[in-house]
Amino acid sequence: MFLWRGDSIMRHNPPGRPVFDWLLAVPFLLGLVWCVRHWRRAGAMILLLWTAVMLMPTILAEDAPHFLRVVGVLPAVLIFPAIGLAQIWRWERLPVWLRQGGVMALLAGSLLITFQDYVNYGRDPETALMFEAAAVELAEELQAEGGDTAVYLDRWFWDEPSQRGWPSIPYLTDLDNVQFYRPETGLPPAAPGQPVSIYVWRFGDLSFVPDLMPAPGVVDVKTGPLARGDLETESYPLYVRYQGLPGLSGRESAANFGGVIRLEEAALSFDGDDWLVDLSWAADTAVDPHLVAFVHLVGPEGILAQSDLPPGGGHWLPDWWQPGQIVREQRRFGGIRPYNPQQDLIRIGVYNAQTGQNLPLLDESGAAIGEFYILEMEN
Repeated sequence: MFLWRGDSIMRHNPPGRPVFDWLLAVPFLLGLVWCVRHWRRAGAMILLLWTAVMLMPTILAEDAPHFLRVVGVLPAVLIFPAIGLAQIWRWERLPVWLRQGGVMALLAGSLLITFQDYVNYGRDPETALMFEAAAVELAEELQAEGGDTAVYLDRWFWDEPSQRGWPSIPYLTDLDNVQFYRPETGLPPAAPGQPVSIYVWRFGDLSFVPDLMPAPGVVDVKTGPLARGDLETESYPLYVRYQGLPGLSGRESAANFGGVIRLEEAALSFDGDDWLVDLSWAADTAVDPHLVAFVHLVGPEGILAQSDLPPGGGHWLPDWWQPGQIVREQRRFGGIRPYNPQQDLIRIGVYNAQTGQNLPLLDESGAAIGEFYILEMEN
């Protein structure tokens, strides 16, 4: 636990990292040996008894070592390497510059190792799952909503009367202007022309969503970050946000696929090393439930990455489409080399997953001109 193998539970600690890194192993052992040799001294006796007593909860239980069960031992064991470092500092057989420089080097090296370990720990996606970062992002999005927006939040995420849900949500955001709902009890409609944001539990009843979205208007569909409970094996998006903005679009469609669904707009942007493709779709009637929109990132070496999801990112159902309504979604691609505008291109198309046939790309006269749309990027 102290020098070799630490707690393996990721919520408690970087998996397997002991309390002290290898640079502090010798000072720790020197301090421990000193306390054992001088056990009759009050200070040494207190440290040894403290350590022994506080180690009992993890010694007598399973999953040892368990850092939460032995948190009471930490104030005591931190003194052992301090004693060892003090002995090295005062070791008269060595030159002053060597012993004092050695102590400073040990401390600096230990600080660097610890910093690296915990920075990597904080960046690990598993750490975000363990500490429910998705609920924090949900709270941040609620806090950022405009004051003129009608905001709806499913009580699945937080229910004040029963205190069930994610406590970080009411802790991190002001919920006074948020309307809580359950699908089975209905939602009060927003005022005419008022922007709307609905945060839904994606595994619940979503039949009410299209009735609250403006038409004509723009609907932005955003999939929340991944979450996973302690006893769950699969991660899933914690929420989906439907944001509706009333109004007509004056832009011409970028592409018409088979006269069934239109790509109104497409854009490529970047978030660090990730490629982000924003898509806006429109259809005047319900579409075939088997339609899939593909996005291919293509370079000289072939397809770099692809995404195949229903138009709307899989969260806008086939019978929800209404005339004058534009649905936006975003596809994220990670782990790809840097973008080269001279060589790379984005292909977008629609196919029927049941038949395997691509919907033809039509020109203004309705004639087929290809099977996919190429997103032209400005250099």
